[in-house]
Amino acid sequence: MAKNLLIDTCTWRELISSIEYNSLLKQLSTWVDQSEVVLFCPEVLKEEWAKHRVICEERIDKAVRNHVKDLKKSQIFGKSPDFEDFEMETADRLLKSQVAEVDRLLSLAILVEEGDNDVLLARKHKREKKAPFLDKSDSQNDAVLIFSTLAELKRRQEYELYFFSANFKEFGEIENPKTILHADISECYPEVKVQYFADLNEGITHLIEIGLTTGKVAVARQKIIPNIIAVNRKLSIGGQLKEYLDGRFDDISFLPKRMIVNQYPFLNIHHDYITEKPFTAVTDNLDLLEWFKSLPAEGGVLAGEIGDDTSIILRCLRGNLITFIATEKQRFEPVLIPMPKQTDCSCSLCMYRGFRYRDLMDLLSDGGNELEPALKKAYVHYKMGQYRSAFDVLTKFSLEALSNKQFISHFIAQFNIIQIGKLVKYEHDGTPNELSLIEQAEKIDLEEHFLSYANRANRDILTWIKDLQFINVSRKKMQDLVGEIRDLFYSRSSGWNHHTMELLNVFQETLCFMEYNHVIFDRFYEVRDLTKICIEGVFASYGCKSTLGGKLIQFSDSLLEKIILNANTKDIIEMYERYKLTDLHYGDPDDEDTIVQRFSLFLRDYNGTFEAYKEFDSEARSVFWSGYRRVFYNFLTFFAVLDIGQEDFDKVFTELMSFLKVQEHLNQYELTKTLRFFVYHKSSKFSLCQLVELMFFTLTTDSIERITLVDLIGGIIDGRNEKVNFTNSIWKEIQNRYLTNDYLKRSSSGIDILCTIFMVLDSKSKKSEISKFIKHFLQAGFLDEIYYSAVMFDVIGFNKTMHARYLATIATNLGKGKGVSVFRRKEYYNDGRVDAFINYMIKFDLPFDPEWVSSVMQLDTYYCWLLDMENFDYALFDSDWLFNHLTRHYKDKFRKSTALREFLKGHCKKSKDVRVLHLYLDLYD
Repeated sequence: MAKNLLIDTCTWRELISSIEYNSLLKQLSTWVDQSEVVLFCPEVLKEEWAKHRVICEERIDKAVRNHVKDLKKSQIFGKSPDFEDFEMETADRLLKSQVAEVDRLLSLAILVEEGDNDVLLARKHKREKKAPFLDKSDSQNDAVLIFSTLAELKRRQEYELYFFSANFKEFGEIENPKTILHADISECYPEVKVQYFADLNEGITHLIEIGLTTGKVAVARQKIIPNIIAVNRKLSIGGQLKEYLDGRFDDISFLPKRMIVNQYPFLNIHHDYITEKPFTAVTDNLDLLEWFKSLPAEGGVLAGEIGDDTSIILRCLRGNLITFIATEKQRFEPVLIPMPKQTDCSCSLCMYRGFRYRDLMDLLSDGGNELEPALKKAYVHYKMGQYRSAFDVLTKFSLEALSNKQFISHFIAQFNIIQIGKLVKYEHDGTPNELSLIEQAEKIDLEEHFLSYANRANRDILTWIKDLQFINVSRKKMQDLVGEIRDLFYSRSSGWNHHTMELLNVFQETLCFMEYNHVIFDRFYEVRDLTKICIEGVFASYGCKSTLGGKLIQFSDSLLEKIILNANTKDIIEMYERYKLTDLHYGDPDDEDTIVQRFSLFLRDYNGTFEAYKEFDSEARSVFWSGYRRVFYNFLTFFAVLDIGQEDFDKVFTELMSFLKVQEHLNQYELTKTLRFFVYHKSSKFSLCQLVELMFFTLTTDSIERITLVDLIGGIIDGRNEKVNFTNSIWKEIQNRYLTNDYLKRSSSGIDILCTIFMVLDSKSKKSEISKFIKHFLQAGFLDEIYYSAVMFDVIGFNKTMHARYLATIATNLGKGKGVSVFRRKEYYNDGRVDAFINYMIKFDLPFDPEWVSSVMQLDTYYCWLLDMENFDYALFDSDWLFNHLTRHYKDKFRKSTALREFLKGHCKKSKDVRVLHLYLDLYD
C-alpha cells in the first residue's frame, strides 16, 4: 500500500542541490513514479513553492558562476581549466532540472484545499500558543499546511502520514523535536498516525527499512554523453546537427532511431530512462528543439527557402522515420519535422518496390545504372533471383570498400555473401559454378571481420548486423506489442494507447534497415514471421473498439506495400478471419502512385515482363516467378478486403481478366483459393456481366479448379435472384465441353457444374436441353451421384424407375459395411452416400424401409438419433451430429422434432458451443 507523504517547503528546498543532482530527490521521484508513495500538496505549499523555486534557480546560477571563477583562477598556477562552455551550460541545465522535477512531483500530488475549520484551528492554536506557534507567532502557513492535510486524510479514511519538515522548533515535541510530532498537533487528529522527520535523510532511510524499493539511484554527477561522432560545438546548432549526421551516416543509409538520437546534439547528458514515442526523437537540447520550430513549414511540408544543409538534415531524419522531435516532458506536444518536397525516383530499387519488373529487367539486362552504388546493384540482382550476379558484384565491391576504409559497407558485403551462399546451397543442382560459390561463402568468418574492423564509431552497427539483432530484437518487441494489442481487442477496451504506432515503427525500421542498407536477409523465414506478427497486430488493432484511441483506422500505401512484398498469403487470410474483420478502410492517397494503380500496372505488364524475363534470366532460375506469384496472391487478397471504390474495382477487374487469360506461371490450387477469397469478399462489387465473364472463363480454362469457383459464382447470382442469358457463342462452348457423355463420365464435378449452370440460366430452352441430356445419360447408364445431384437441384424431376435404381445402389453400398478411411477425424462414423440418400428421402417426403433403417442404425449411434429423433436417448447425443450434413432438408427435419427442440432448449444454456445456439435460433426463431 502506498505511503502518504507531506513535505514542507523548507525540505523541498533542501532537495535542490547546487553542486550535484540530489540522489534523495531521485529516490523520491522513483517512489512516486512506481506508486509507492502518494504526495499531498496543500494550497499554501503550492503558493510558497512558486516563490522559493525562483530563489533555488538563482542560487544555482550563483554557484555555477562561482565555480567558473574558481576554475579560471587556477590559471594563476599555470594550470588550464579542464572544461568547456557547453559543459558548464549542461551542468547548469542539470542542476536546474531538479527544480523542474519538484514542479512535476507537486503536479502529481493530491491537491489539498484549505478549509474553514483548518484556518479556525490554526487561529485557536495561535491564541493558546500551542504548536506550531511555540517558537514564533507567524506560523500560520505551517499550521494550515499540517491541519488541512490531516483533515484530508481523515476524510479519505487514510490513517497514516509521513511528515517531513526541517522546522522542528515549530512541529517537534520538546523532548524529541526531530522525530516526534508535537502532541498539540497530533491530538487534534488522534485517528491519524503521523511519523515525523526533521532530517530528510533519516526519513528516506526509514522508508527503505520498512520495505520501499531502493537501489543505486544516486545521480550525483550525471555523465555528459561520450559522443562517438565528434561535433564542433562552436558551430550553429544546425551546423552541429549536420556535422553529426554526416559522421553517423558516412558509410550507411539507415539506422534505427535509437542509434541516431542517443548522441549529442539530440542529448546533452545521459538519462537513465527516456520514454519511447513512435517516430519521435526525444531531446533534452532546447536549442535543437527551437531550431526545428524556426523552420518554415505548412501542412508538414517546407514552405520557404532553406539551405542545402538544412534540406539534407530533413531528408536524412525523415528518411530514417523520424517525423517529430520533442522533450521528455512535452512528448505529447511534439514538433513536426517538415518534409522537403519530394522528387520521383527511378532507381532500380524503387522500380522493384513499385512492382515495375519489366522496366527493371530491361535496365539490368543493359548493365544497370552505373551511378548506383555496388551494394544496391547486388541487392537488386538478389531480389530478382540473380544470385550469381549479386555474388560477383559483392565479391568485387567488398575489396574496394576495404581499401577505401568503408568498414560497414565491407562488413555488409561479407554478410550478404554468406546469405547468398546459404540460398544457393539450399537450391543448387550441383554444378561446379555453384559449388565454388558455396565454398567461398562458407569460408567467411564474420566474427573475424568484426574483430578486425569494429571501432568506436561503428561497433554498435556491426553488432546489430552480426548478431541478427535487427531481426531478433525487433521480433521480441513486436511480439510484446502485439500481445498488448490482442488484449485490447478481446477486452474491448477504450482509452488511448501507442502500441499500434510503436508496432508500425519497429516493423518499418526493420524492413528499411535491410532495404536501404541493402542487407540480404528477407528471403529467410524470419522476415516472413516478422511480417506475420505485424499483420496480426494491425488487424487486431483495426478490429478494436471504435472508442479506443490510437487504434489503426486505415491502411496506407506504405504499409500495404511492405506487407505485399514480404507476407505469406495464408497469414493475411488467417488473421483477417481470426479477428472477424469486414472491409478494411483504404487511406485516401493524394497521388497517382497508389497500391491500386500499382496492381493494375502489375497485371497489365505481365506479357512485357514475361518477354523481358526470357532475355534477363541468364542463370535459369525460377526464384523470380516464385516471388512474383506471392506478390500476385497478396495483391489480390488485399484487393478483396480493402474498401475500394467501384471505379477502381472495375479497372482492376478488367486488367485481372486480361491477365488470367494469358498467364502461365500461377499454381492452380493457390490461384483457385485466392480467386475464391476475392470473389467471396467482393461479391457486392461484381456486376452480373462481370460474374458471367468470370464464370465463362472458369468454365473454359484449365488454370483453375472449376467447381470451386463456378459453385460460388452461381450462388452469388442465385442469391441476387438474377438470371443469365449466355450468348450463342458462349452456349456453344458450354455445349461442346459439358453436354457430352464422355465428360460427365470422367469428371467427378461435371454434374455439379451442369446443375449450377442450370440454376442461373434464364432460357427455358437451354434449361430443357440440360435436363434432356442428363435424362438420356442416366437411361443409358445409371450413376447414383449424377441422379442425386440432378434431382436435388431440380434439373430433372422425380422418376420412379430411377428412384428404384437409386434404392438398389444404396442398398448394395450399405451391404459392404463400414468404409475405412485413415483420414477420418470425427468421433462418430458417417457414410456420405447414406447422408445424401436421407437428404433425398426427406426432400420428397418418402418413407424409409424399416429393414434399411435397422441396417443403417447399426453403423453408428449418429444414425440411431437421425432416423428416430423422438425416441432417442439424448444422454448419448453429440452436438457435432447437427452439422454433419446440414442441408435445408435436414433443417426441415430438425424443426419437426419436438424431442430435439426440447433438448436443445436446455442444452444451449449449458453449452459453450456458439454454433448450437446460432442453429437453435435459426431453426426455431
